[in-house]
Amino acid sequence: MKIDLDLTGKTVVVTGAGRGIGRAITLRLAEAGANLAINSRSEKPLNEVAAKLESGGSEVLAVPMDVSDWTEVQSFAKTVSSKFGSVDILINNAAIGTDAKAIPESDVEEWTSIITVNILGTYYMCRAFIEHMVPGSKIINFGSGNGHAPAPIRSAYGTSKAAVSIFSEYLAVEVWKQGIDVNEFIPGPVATTMLPMGTHLPNEEAVRAELANTASSEDPSEWIKTPEVAAEHIAYMCAARERGPTGQVYSLLRRPIRA
Repeated sequence: MKIDLDLTGKTVVVTGAGRGIGRAITLRLAEAGANLAINSRSEKPLNEVAAKLESGGSEVLAVPMDVSDWTEVQSFAKTVSSKFGSVDILINNAAIGTDAKAIPESDVEEWTSIITVNILGTYYMCRAFIEHMVPGSKIINFGSGNGHAPAPIRSAYGTSKAAVSIFSEYLAVEVWKQGIDVNEFIPGPVATTMLPMGTHLPNEEAVRAELANTASSEDPSEWIKTPEVAAEHIAYMCAARERGPTGQVYSLLRRPIRA
């Protein structure tokens, strides 16, 4: 069931909006009337999302870019500010997690790339956009269960998400006086091409068809959700009152995360 959410006149920034959870979040918040500033490294899917938003009457700014490039992030923040003024919600969804080897056999360049995109990308976006945010704004950083408890052959991804988790807590403390809430969101297994057990499939539609509503072989206690389920929980977080919960972890995992 969808929650009652009105973001009319609000500006929301979503990273990694071209596909998967980011796309679902963007479309859901557009339904609530938000102005959307979106980015992705892949230009074609980003433009497809932008076209869909515009056809529905949304005000949208779509910029292909790499969140791990500080210069590009700074430029994006200035462009967003010029178009929309202040930013009300920043959702740091963009991430990669391609590592599939134990640490002794890991690829150094791949390991470094994952760390750079997932934690530095989150830091860069927060660093660039906080000055454009007003009291009552929200930052939602994407974490992972792998960032709270280790899993085999996922050390780069898990380490990066552990860093995102503690970074979110630090940031929540530091921007509290500015009236900005910062929270971590853990979606759990979601039917996208980032899901390890779906990486052999050609696209997200194929992943959904094969894996949605089936138990995860990595953890039989977890059920794989659709991106729309995760997006609805993001809508719930966006609807929280101003000066609400901050420095918290919102998790869709069925199992408790390790404290």
